Amino acid sequence: MNNNDEDLLLVNGQIIASSLFLITIGISIVLLYNQKLILENKEPILTEQEALDIALFIKVLATILLAFFLYTSVKEYERNKNTKKEEDSFIQVIASSLVLIAAIITLFVIVKNYNSRSNNLDISIDNPEI
Repeated sequence: MNNNDEDLLLVNGQIIASSLFLITIGISIVLLYNQKLILENKEPILTEQEALDIALFIKVLATILLAFFLYTSVKEYERNKNTKKEEDSFIQVIASSLVLIAAIITLFVIVKNYNSRSNNLDISIDNPEI
């Protein structure tokens, strides 16, 4: 596979991953709205368990997507070694790594509190963009 084919494959992957990431943000908005209904003592859209299950699923999906974005950053860095773009590509790898670490931490919090029944729903849906 030549560089152009590999670039095209990575760009197509980024389009798909970005689209899926937007869907996870949309689902997070629904979870936040559900939490708002609960706080207003109104009938929620989802049960607590459904909301927790969905929150766990989207955090896992977001973590996988962010790992893919890190992978593409590393590939870009490797391609730009010994060029003027090397430093910028390296900074992008660092940024992608930090975002992935943040996602792993939020996923850990959800998994840690998943079976707890002490109203940890708000913990599960904080930071929907991560």
